[in-house]
Amino acid sequence: MKHGKLSHIHQERSYLKRLSLLLLISIGAVVACNYLIDPYDIYHKYLVEGLNKEKPLVLEHTRLSKPYIVQRVQPDLLLLGSSRVEVGLNPESLFIPKQYKKRYNMAVSSGTLYESFRFLQHTYAFHPVRVAIVGLDFFAFNAYWHQMTDFREDRLAVDSDDQPTGGNKTVDVWSTLLSWSALKDSLATILQQQNNIYTNFGQLSGSHMRSMIKANKTQHDLFLQTEKNFTAHNLLPAPFHAFRLSLDNGSMSTSMKALRSLVHFCLKKGIDLKLFIPPMHARYMEMLRALHLSDTFEQWKRNMIFQIVADVSDRPEKTLVSLWDFSGYNSITTESLPGMNDKKSEMKWYWESSHFKAKTGDLILSRMFNIFNPDLPDNFGVLITAKNIEQHLRHIRSMGVLYRQQHPNDVREVENNAKKYLNYLKKIKHHAL
Repeated sequence: MKHGKLSHIHQERSYLKRLSLLLLISIGAVVACNYLIDPYDIYHKYLVEGLNKEKPLVLEHTRLSKPYIVQRVQPDLLLLGSSRVEVGLNPESLFIPKQYKKRYNMAVSSGTLYESFRFLQHTYAFHPVRVAIVGLDFFAFNAYWHQMTDFREDRLAVDSDDQPTGGNKTVDVWSTLLSWSALKDSLATILQQQNNIYTNFGQLSGSHMRSMIKANKTQHDLFLQTEKNFTAHNLLPAPFHAFRLSLDNGSMSTSMKALRSLVHFCLKKGIDLKLFIPPMHARYMEMLRALHLSDTFEQWKRNMIFQIVADVSDRPEKTLVSLWDFSGYNSITTESLPGMNDKKSEMKWYWESSHFKAKTGDLILSRMFNIFNPDLPDNFGVLITAKNIEQHLRHIRSMGVLYRQQHPNDVREVENNAKKYLNYLKKIKHHAL
């Protein structure tokens, strides 16, 4: 009896050992698979054509991936901002001076200006960035706009005071090597090798944007859908459905504070900071007008230039900071849309109201770097100063009148959509009462 009991215990121990060994082998296999496939391009050890060379899953994890990728690239020139920069500015453009040999597009979808500031600090910790080009989004300066993202500062090399942190990579190691979601993404990476979503230097490819046009049937449909989403989620977001440049107590918005931090950091480090307002399509300007936000848009520009002037006035390095405006009504932003049922035509300069093509991005770069571009029209891009801001705003207003005369169908379409949304908001407020 005693011998049988001992035999049973021995069998149980043997079973547990085998189970433990199987568990360890399984964990090791998961870790090895995730490390080798590397769906988020963090480890970058083995790249095999047709297996893991393309990293389509980076699209959903840019705030995880790009801080690691930029450490490897160590760029002289850094592109920062939201998806407008991520889609529209090509770090390999011929219109970036050749002296900046290493470049990277660090922009992320719905990126905030605070993120841009922190990404620049993080990048500089590994290599002295010489030029930072930063896109500024009007909606991100709305005191009521709060973007919920997976941005984590603890993975960055320095804190907001530019003090080394070493970067807390424990969570990232766990999530990228030992998690079930990482294993699923590894398998998806293998199966989606035909999807070349990102270029080697961080720009979101045109093929991805073209797939969005196909998903919406026509480019005109994509314009309409984007404008509706932009109104509801960016310009007049819930729960307040309003736009204000400052908080209720009169203090600066988070983005305006981040702008100051960004300017001060670049002055301190001797970084050439080129800020720019993206060339949203003219329909976007009409959308602002229909939503009664045109005056706020103008005041935003005034606030920025006067804040920058105040921050750099006593600094000998003040010429390192510039603010360019590519918005408004000009030869590029007033490009005509394909017809409502036109499934074949594609615009030259735009994907939709909010996102411009890399060709347009080349015009932006050639203007800011003063490099000859045969496609660059004289009326595209203005260097804003405290002296010319009012004249510049008056010119945009006058060109807006001309646009509305020449594009009545576009204006009517935008106004109708804006009216529908404003009426919807009135109903919400009425029911709340």
